Amino acid sequence: MGAWGPAVFSDDFACDVWDNYIEQLRAGKTNEEATQAVLDMHYNEVKGTEDEPILWFALALIQWKKGRLLDEVKEKALYFIENGSDLSRWNVPGNEKNHRKSIKVLDDLKATLLSPMPEAKEIRKRKPYWIWTSPWRKVALLCYKIIDKRAINEYIGKFILVRVVSIVRSKSSGYTTENLRLGLYGWGDKIPDESIVNSLEFIELDDFEDPVFGRMLFRAYCTTISKKEIKERELVCIGYDESYKTCIPEFFRTPQFFTLMLHYLYYI
Repeated sequence: MGAWGPAVFSDDFACDVWDNYIEQLRAGKTNEEATQAVLDMHYNEVKGTEDEPILWFALALIQWKKGRLLDEVKEKALYFIENGSDLSRWNVPGNEKNHRKSIKVLDDLKATLLSPMPEAKEIRKRKPYWIWTSPWRKVALLCYKIIDKRAINEYIGKFILVRVVSIVRSKSSGYTTENLRLGLYGWGDKIPDESIVNSLEFIELDDFEDPVFGRMLFRAYCTTISKKEIKERELVCIGYDESYKTCIPEFFRTPQFFTLMLHYLYYI
């Protein structure tokens, strides 16, 4: 961790605590939940080290500023102020000026934490940021051209026919995206009529023996499709079959489909 001065937030770690706490509140967490999330991130790592007081100082000060100081956080910060353990990192020859400043910083922090707290300030919730959303509903029948040069030569330029079996929504660090889970019918030389699916069955993508999990049946793949890919691949939605809304075909009802396909990603 880097510190460029004795002030509470003149420290990389303290700034991280500030950012992590505010981010949790912006994500819609309660004050208690946000506090616990920050402790889960950092406490075990800094417990018993010179960075532990910084954790409590930073968390207490930002909570006080936002009108949300929890009693247990306040008590921890006051404990480390009183025992003076944080002062030792500045009490070295040639650093007398910063040592004197650090004493004042902790005195001021103590006075702040013991003073009346301002009213709770509103924390604006973070609006969901979507990386990609599906332009089609579940049950859509899609057809697109195979143009990937990694594909087997005999398939390049042909049209593949797939069904949107489900749409998987995933979130990470405030970003949300949707993945289409597609079942494969087959391919041909042209875009077919929707009625052709009545005479088709789904095709297995992969069937192999895993040394740990045993037989693996992969019968669907997940992907996102950009606007550029839609154009390049001449992708069209042929139609919708509402029966897939309430019933996933028996073909996909394998343990692997529900447990492993979330991590088995293909990109068309």
